[in-house]
Amino acid sequence: PEEYYGYFKKYAEAGIDVLSVSISSKISSTYNVAVSAAERVSAEYPERRIHCVDSLRMSGSMGLLVMYALELQKKGATMEEVIDWLESNKLRVHQMGPIDDLIFVARRGRISMGKAIMGSFAGVKPMGDCNRDGYVTVITKAKGMKKALTATVAYAKELATNVEDQYLLIVHSNREAYAETLREKL
Repeated sequence: PEEYYGYFKKYAEAGIDVLSVSISSKISSTYNVAVSAAERVSAEYPERRIHCVDSLRMSGSMGLLVMYALELQKKGATMEEVIDWLESNKLRVHQMGPIDDLIFVARRGRISMGKAIMGSFAGVKPMGDCNRDGYVTVITKAKGMKKALTATVAYAKELATNVEDQYLLIVHSNREAYAETLREKL
């Protein structure tokens, strides 16, 4: 909370309004912490606008929303227009891909350790996306990375519109070979 407060206050003191975009409030308390800090700073600097957006997304999909917000700002959109765009479009941004390590999923309490060990041994790759409520839900399972990447491409084709006019991010956690294969497939 103090870090958010410090950043927001720094900008408020400089006469700059703030738009904060946070990871889904359903999987992190970051949004609530940002709102609390914004309220504190707004009480001290009522002339400044500090607005917090719950992206209902995570990782790359949240980053994509921030990229579009910055693009709108650079084109001259007002803060209110950017906020409206984010609120209207945040559920249209998707993030899908294989979960490589089921042990991580078990540690988070989503499945039993036994299922994680057996699923990992069998090469099962659950694949999720953020739902409308901001939670990650499994939408399919693939056996093996090759099938998982093929399923990712199919999912992108199913949901994407006007692909030529959009950003498509490939986000990975130290899996460059898989990311490059996915880029080629896409």
